[in-house]
Amino acid sequence: MKGRHVGGVGEFKLIRRLADIIGKPRGSRIVRAIGDDAAVYRTAPGRVHVVSTDAFADQYHFDARFYSWVDVGGKAMAASISDIAAMNAVPRYATVALALPPKFLVADAERIYEGLRLCAEQQDVDIIGGDTTRSDRVTLSITIIGEAAEQDVVYRDGGLPGDLLCVTGPLGAADIGLQLLRFEAESQSPPMAGLDEAIVRQAKDRHLRPMPRTDMVNRWKKAGVKPHALIDISDGLTAEVHHICRASGCGAAIDLAAVPVARAVRMLESDPARAMEFALSCGDEYELLFAAPAEDCARMDACLFTVIGRLTADAGAVFLRREEGDEVALGPGGHDHFAGP
Repeated sequence: MKGRHVGGVGEFKLIRRLADIIGKPRGSRIVRAIGDDAAVYRTAPGRVHVVSTDAFADQYHFDARFYSWVDVGGKAMAASISDIAAMNAVPRYATVALALPPKFLVADAERIYEGLRLCAEQQDVDIIGGDTTRSDRVTLSITIIGEAAEQDVVYRDGGLPGDLLCVTGPLGAADIGLQLLRFEAESQSPPMAGLDEAIVRQAKDRHLRPMPRTDMVNRWKKAGVKPHALIDISDGLTAEVHHICRASGCGAAIDLAAVPVARAVRMLESDPARAMEFALSCGDEYELLFAAPAEDCARMDACLFTVIGRLTADAGAVFLRREEGDEVALGPGGHDHFAGP
């Protein structure tokens, strides 16, 4: 039977088509289903669980030439936990489905679980179950269950014109780290050879061992503030800005000079335009992008975030404001799991 393949449809159109088949949730306890970083349902009056599932596949999400199996487990767990932070909730429990080829070494399976455990313990998450099965390639599927007061959960669609757009840390190092790791795996001399070893190591760590920004959930609570809209930067800053704008019915103006570029990128990429491209498009970052009113931002520790622009009333229009003062339209870009061959 012939038909369109998923690569021709693309990730987000595919999600919408599959969501149409499921239809609207029927349960009265469901607060939010498909369309955000996680689903939300009530467990008691005023309390909710926040649930997300992520897959992590060999030769796509990671490359065994330069990932240790401990790193595979750790990164898969960190990426999954990040979805809960992106809802302003606290991660509590995880289940793990692990698919392995029959000849995969038991010791390596144990190393994957060591990575899962180390990250989970660091984030105060308990692994409470899962599944193992056979596959042609190593694949992990992790479900994270978080919890929050219902009123504290933040979605993508709460942004308002005039809100400041902010990021919780510098961007771009994960992509630089990936390039360095690939050069080494292919026994090539990286173009950045001879530079500070600490900076090179930092870039590699940023790719291999990301840290979900669960700390921001507590920091916002202590400051008595709550973002209007929130998302993690797993697919690149430009993509995430468009996600918030699309969900909130807003536009955005991004101050190009304000976008925080990681020190590793500035030192390892001499072309300023190329360095900024890394910062705008690099995925696998897991910093948070949020929209909040200026008065709330003034109550937060300014060291914890950078204002990069603001939301506008011009729905769907996203612009970069360059230092020269002109504006350039910024397309959604970002990562699509079904793009390419």
